[in-house]
This record gives sequence, structure tokens and C-alpha cells, in this order.
Amino acid sequence: MEKLQLKVQARTVSGKQLADLRAQGLVPGIVYGKGAESHLISVEDLPLERMYHKAGSSGLIELAIEDAQPVHVLIQDVQKTHLGKLSHVDFLQVKMDEAIRTEVPLRLVGDAPGVFNLGGSLVQNLEEIEVEALPTDLPSSIEIDVTGLEELEASLSVADLKIPKGVTVLTDEHELVCRVEAPRSEEEMAELDAEMGEAVAPGEESVDGEATEDAPQADTN
Repeated sequence: MEKLQLKVQARTVSGKQLADLRAQGLVPGIVYGKGAESHLISVEDLPLERMYHKAGSSGLIELAIEDAQPVHVLIQDVQKTHLGKLSHVDFLQVKMDEAIRTEVPLRLVGDAPGVFNLGGSLVQNLEEIEVEALPTDLPSSIEIDVTGLEELEASLSVADLKIPKGVTVLTDEHELVCRVEAPRSEEEMAELDAEMGEAVAPGEESVDGEATEDAPQADTN
């Protein structure tokens, strides 16, 4: 497993001053944990974006605040702007000998025969599951092999997942993970088109696509 390392800076500014910090390409954050001292930090936005893409919420990171001894953390929470840029990050400091609970993403791999042979659609109903494990045992993601989904309506549940050693799944084993849905019939498509048409009512579409109301009739009296 790739060792993930990130260096951050101690932060003293807060409140309205954070806007200036972000304008410099820095993301404010905090490091905290059970029995650990909390630290206000800032981190360059691009390295943080790359780290978040790699680690997600379950990847163990060696975090160094300036020249201090690195500590082990997980990305506990992130906030984003309306444009999708990271605007704040919470790092949870963990103890390597204590199990923690977190969410691990599920990733579909392979091709489902029920899709390319029978025209079905593969729908993923569950994006992540809750697990408990020591920090060193946490997987960054759990892969789901869908090559066994040969028929329409074939499905996989949490109980079908291959869970790494040392990881305990807390999500209900009966939860549906993914399913091959049958293609819609012509009648279903027609009903769907009708429902979409009704959604536009009661106003009619104007030339620029905005709904318009009937103009009041002029009083001729």
C-alpha cells in the first residue's frame, strides 16, 4: 500500500481573515483527535485535492505540521465551495492500536453479462459501507466484481462483498449494493415521456425555455 504523506502549516488567522488565506491558494483546516491537542492548520489547495482523491475518508495519512513529528490522520470531513473547490478540511488524528469506525467507498469492477448480453442497466444502490478496523487495516476502497451478474435483476448485497482481513462491516448485510435492471418497455417509456410532459405544465415553454403564464385579457369595456 502506498504511504501517503502531507505537510501542512500552522495557522493563526480565523474568521473573516480566512478569505485572504483562500485567495492565496491555501485551505484552512483543523487537526484533532481523542486525547490529542487540536491544531489549526492550512494546506496548499492542489496537494490537498490530490491527497483527498487518493485517500478519501479511509486512507491513512502521515501528516506533518511544519517540522513537527508526523502524526497519523484520516480526512474526517471536507467542505467545498459552490464551484467544487475545497474550502475547509478536518483531519482526525488516530491511534494505531485503536480500532476506528469510518466509511469506505465501494468500487464496481468488471463487466456484467446481464448488461452487454441482455441490454440491462447496472445500477449501484450503495456507494459506501461503514466499517471498523485498526487504521493500518483500513482499505481505501472495496472492489465489487460484477462479472457474475449474468441475468436481468441479478444483484449483489453487502453479504456478497469480499472484505479484507481485519475489517468488520457494520452496514446491514442485506443492504443491496448493485443490480442489473431490465430495460424499460415501450409502454414504460411512453408513460415516462408523458410524466415528463406533465412536469412542464401548467405554463407553456417560451422561446428561451422559461415557463410563461397566460397574459390577462384586455378589458374592452
